[in-house]
Amino acid sequence: MSYYSTLPEGHSPQAVTYPIRMMKEMGIETLIITNAAGGLSPTLRAGDVMLITDHFNTAWGENHPLIGPNIDAQGPRFIACSNLYDRDLRAMALRVARDKVVDLK
Repeated sequence: MSYYSTLPEGHSPQAVTYPIRMMKEMGIETLIITNAAGGLSPTLRAGDVMLITDHFNTAWGENHPLIGPNIDAQGPRFIACSNLYDRDLRAMALRVARDKVVDLK
């Protein structure tokens, strides 16, 4: 098994992205995902709420989820990565956090 053959959770990128592709087929246009992403930052503590604004693409190797035939109904296979996190949704999250007095990092 190569290092890139599965994600740390033990599932292939194709399996992990399958629900996303199905949601797209069902007409869902907005997806909000949560995770525990701040573990390496010394400025964050367990339980902090943060708004992710960018990320770096790790090398998926031969199992990259964008590999394979393009499904035109799902849009272009390769997308611009300059605005992966919708600006309007991020602004809304900041407004809601401020209004609800949530210390959003």
